[in-house]
Parts: sequence; C-alpha cells; structure tokens
Amino acid sequence: MNIVHRAQQLMLSPDSEWRRIDTEADDIPTLYRRYALPLGAVPAVAGLLGFTLVGISILGQTVRLPFFSTLLQAALGYAVGMAAIFLLALLIQAMAPRFGGRPDRLQAFKLAAYSMTPHWVLGIAGLVPMLGALAGIVGGLWSLWVLHRGLGLLMRVPPERHLAFTATLVAILVGLSLALVAVMRVFG
Repeated sequence: MNIVHRAQQLMLSPDSEWRRIDTEADDIPTLYRRYALPLGAVPAVAGLLGFTLVGISILGQTVRLPFFSTLLQAALGYAVGMAAIFLLALLIQAMAPRFGGRPDRLQAFKLAAYSMTPHWVLGIAGLVPMLGALAGIVGGLWSLWVLHRGLGLLMRVPPERHLAFTATLVAILVGLSLALVAVMRVFG
C-alpha cells in the first residue's frame, strides 16, 4: 500500500477506496504500523514545530511555547489519538448489530483508522498555529464524512440505517472528545 495514494484516494474518492479497503486482509498491527502511526504523527509534529519555532502572534509580539512541555503535550496527544482509534473501532464493532450490520473487528478498525485521514493530512497546517485550529475543524468534519461513506460497506449496515449509525457515533464521539479535553487540561 502506498500511504500517499491511499490518503489521496480516501480524501477525494472515498467510495471507490472503501471498496478496495473492504477486500484487504491486513491485520490491526500492520494497519497501525503502515498507516495510522506515520500519518497520525503529522498533526503532532506539525503542531510541535509550529508552536515552538513559528509561534503565535499576539498584539504584534510572537510568542513561542517551551519545547519540552510542548513536546510532552504533542506526544501525549499522539498516544491518546492512537488509542482512540482502537476504542472507536471497538465502539463501531459493538454498535454495528444495533443498526443491522455485522460486528467485524478488523473492518471496524479499518473504518476507524482510515477515516481519520483528512484530519491527519490537514494537520500539516499546524506548522502555522493559527491555521492549525481551522484545519482541525475542517479535517474533523471531512473525516466524519469519510467515515459515513465507508460505514455501510465495511460494517454491512443497510443504507436506510447509515445516517442513524453515523449520527449516533458522532454524538458519542462529541461526548468522549469533551471528556478527553477535560482530562488533557488536567494533565496538560
């Protein structure tokens, strides 16, 4: 698998790329090693460089964050993001039967990992911190759309239940994200 081609296809032609992904037999460790770990590092590394080298302009002054504390925050965010993929896959797997789908762990993991592609790719905007926040929002919404496009095929959810499944996942993810932000503020 060519990681650049896969990312490009998921972002621009998700339906045809999901059909290819549906038939692939990679295991979860391979998907982490070849796709999620390297691509998931993009926002963490870009944010680290953006906040420590480029900085944020506040009232005409450029403020740069301390390297080691920012490195720690980036590493923690990266680790939590990688764990979140696995937890999202477990959630998708557990919920699939409630929406008429099948509980397949590998397919759920493919869906969780590959749907993060737009968020990770747009994470490069973190090199310019002010753009990074906007790119995070756009990438998150784009990732939800990519997730929705693959949900029916990979989990075998009937078409009339796709939207309800996606909406339920989004509601749960928003709740979990708010909880995660609260935890990160305590430790960050």
